[in-house]
Amino acid sequence: MAQCIANPIYDAAFKFLMEDDRCVKILLSALLKKDVVAVKVRPHEYAEKEEKRISIYRVDFGATIREADGTEHLVLVELQKTWRPTEILRFRKYLGLQYEDKRNVSDETGLPIPIVSIYILGHTVGDLKEPVVYVKRQYLDYDSNEIREGVPCRFVESLTHDSIIVQIPYLKDTVRNHLERILDVFNQKYVSDESDRFVYIEGRDFSDNDSQTIISRLAFAAADPEI
Repeated sequence: MAQCIANPIYDAAFKFLMEDDRCVKILLSALLKKDVVAVKVRPHEYAEKEEKRISIYRVDFGATIREADGTEHLVLVELQKTWRPTEILRFRKYLGLQYEDKRNVSDETGLPIPIVSIYILGHTVGDLKEPVVYVKRQYLDYDSNEIREGVPCRFVESLTHDSIIVQIPYLKDTVRNHLERILDVFNQKYVSDESDRFVYIEGRDFSDNDSQTIISRLAFAAADPEI
C-alpha cells in the first residue's frame, strides 16, 4: 500500500486523533481562527448507536482561548462528527442537553460558559457549497446597524452561540488556506483503492508543522491493527 494514514472520517481513527492534546489544539485553533492554548475534555462523551454502527461521534472540550491582546477566556466547544447523513433533530437534541447541563456554568461568573458548536460532516447540507461555513451572531439595533458599545455581552454570549460546519465532500483539490490544509486529511477523494479506511498522503502538501503533527498521529493509527 502507498503511503497512507487512517481515514479520520471513521470514528476509531477520529477518536484516536482527538485523544492527543496537540492535535486537538491544532484543529480547534484552525477552525476557530483563535489561539487555543489549552484544552480539557469535558465530562461527557457518547455516541448514538444506529444499526449497530456508530453514526455520530461527539466530544466536548473546555478550550482556553488567548486573544490578540493577551486576555484568555474559556469556551465550551461541542464537536460532532458523522460520516452518514443524519437527522438534524439528533444535533439539536444534543445541543439542548449542553445548555441544560449545570456543569457548563462558570464557577467565577455564575453564568453559562459560551458554546461554539462544530459539525464535521461526511455529507452536504442544503445548497451550501463552501467546505467550511461560519455561522456567527451579530448585535444589531432596530435599523440593522451594528451595535459596538457593550459588546460582547455576557448575557447574550451565554444564551446564543456560533457554529462552524465542515462539509467534507466540498473540500478542494487545491488547499487555499491553513485550515483547508489541516482538514485535507479528511478529503475522501484520496481514499485508498484497497480500503476506504485509509487515505493516501503521498505527493500531497503536508509540509507545515501542524499538518505533520496530525499526519504522524493518523499514520500511527493506520499501523495499529486495533484502531
